[in-house]
Amino acid sequence: MMEKLLCPKCKGSKTVSGEMVCNMEWRGSNSENEMDDCIAEPSKECPVCSGKGFIMAA
Repeated sequence: MMEKLLCPKCKGSKTVSGEMVCNMEWRGSNSENEMDDCIAEPSKECPVCSGKGFIMAA
């Protein structure tokens, strides 16, 4: 019989946080006129459980 287990990657949240990527070539300024070299990717569907929050185990 198959058993539902909490996804080890997203811990049941169904999404994973996007990565923070930094590169001096993207330099821009934020709202406080400080230099900002980083871009944060948005959260995305968990690749391990396909956004279900659980995996099936035998």
